Amino acid sequence: MRARLTVRRALALALAFAVLAPQAASATTVCIDAGHGGRYSNANANGLREKDVNLWVARSLRDKLQAKSIGVTMTRNSDRAVSLSDRATWNWNSGTHRYEYRKDGHTGMYTGIPRDDLQARCDVASSAGVDLFVSIHCNGASSSAANGTEDWASQGDPLGRELAGYVQRSVVKATSLRNRGSFTGEFYVLRWSNMPAILVENAFITNPREARLLKSPSFRSRLAGGIANGISSWLATKPFDRLWTRRTSATASGMAAEVSSADYATGSTNVVIVRLDAWRDAATAPVLASRLGAPLLFVESTVPPETTQELERLSPDSLTLVGPDGSFSETTTAQLAEAADVATSAITTIGGPDRRAVSASVATSVGVPASGEIVLAYQDSSEALQQAMAYAARKKAPLLLTWHDNLGQSAQEFVDANRSSIKRVTVFGSTRDVTPGAVAGLPNVQRIYSADRSEWAAATNFRFPTPAAGKMRPMVVNAKLPLARMVAASHAARRNQPIVLTEGSSLRNRSRMFIAYRRVAIGSFEVIDVNGSIPNTMDHCLRKADYPWSR
Repeated sequence: MRARLTVRRALALALAFAVLAPQAASATTVCIDAGHGGRYSNANANGLREKDVNLWVARSLRDKLQAKSIGVTMTRNSDRAVSLSDRATWNWNSGTHRYEYRKDGHTGMYTGIPRDDLQARCDVASSAGVDLFVSIHCNGASSSAANGTEDWASQGDPLGRELAGYVQRSVVKATSLRNRGSFTGEFYVLRWSNMPAILVENAFITNPREARLLKSPSFRSRLAGGIANGISSWLATKPFDRLWTRRTSATASGMAAEVSSADYATGSTNVVIVRLDAWRDAATAPVLASRLGAPLLFVESTVPPETTQELERLSPDSLTLVGPDGSFSETTTAQLAEAADVATSAITTIGGPDRRAVSASVATSVGVPASGEIVLAYQDSSEALQQAMAYAARKKAPLLLTWHDNLGQSAQEFVDANRSSIKRVTVFGSTRDVTPGAVAGLPNVQRIYSADRSEWAAATNFRFPTPAAGKMRPMVVNAKLPLARMVAASHAARRNQPIVLTEGSSLRNRSRMFIAYRRVAIGSFEVIDVNGSIPNTMDHCLRKADYPWSR
């Protein structure tokens, strides 16, 4: 490798350190769950229905949190259940001795409440991408003498347990109710909400004195104020520290450079370059990078400074540009050559008139691996392309982009030229994306598809062998950022790791299920991000998902 200027090398390292330095973050959005509702009121006594009191306190809490500039999502704002229709829920499988997230065909009960309604409350919080889940309840007992206030958190939720202590002390201070303490318990909404969560049992509706208090709007306001103050006091401690390694930057180009620096600390003989504004046309680039053992970097109409600095550090002998014909101007190519300190003759372009032709050209460069597997995806399905490129990169298998009802000329020519070597064909997409007729006559066709992209990613991950305990390090990526997913595909392939998708600040249940099933193998996580789209709260959601839940 050629030596580089010390100043430039120091600048690149300084930038990398600045990007990866821990930054404290606070939660800003709370999901308030008014417990029960509709036909399910639970505790009723002394002229009160628990579902009504819960909603009254929840609304007051909403107002007080918003006054503190904390965002709020409500699971319900009227006297109704959230959802009583059948949906996927967490159920214990006595055969496998673990929880499974699936539809069970009925609206089964969970301690007297429909499991589907409880899951719907968790789903509201996940869909909104909130930072905290707070469930509001009133207590009840067979003895009218029982009194006081308490709250709960799950054993597998360290931040929830911490928050519960703050809220409990604040509520007692605001109301002078008897302090019954903070406890751990596995209520459904505490365990299966995908963020720190607490459940507050405000007072005993079955106690005549406390029932009179609960009828008072001023007392309910004090209750809500105590909860709100406890939450804000806890947030002031900046509890959402980072738990896992992050490869992140303010730009996609910077993020790619960070990942490159992590994977190729001593440089690389080759570098694969893609235009970040045309990733669909170069969706097969991660496969090429994986086969070449090369980093993947981005350019725009010009070369971004992050890419320039990383090329200087890598000191490659050659560059490979991937994209449709005309993607890289003479000016861009010259800038790349200068940054990498290579002659323009050391720059190879793999292209074609369209993205299908580009995929076939990359496939020709990659070749059919010893496994005999090739991968197909419909050229106009962004999700299929993103799912397929991660799988193909890890398999080092050519990825061909097809038409809807036929392979298209470019893919067909590749298949015809390599027919004797092709032993298995993996199709990413529904039968509407790539019809059965399009793959008729191809050997051992398997299809990987789900309408839910997190479930799709999990189904893909489950096809890879599980490593020894502690050896798995899933790459966590925002499903809404295709450029991050492209870089993660190359990064994960190099390290032979799965990719877990989030929806920005929200961990989806299908992703959580994969983590739960592979928790023994998982040693840690690595977050691949651009411009803070995955907040630090996600680190704690991942830790909660990785907890060894038992029945």
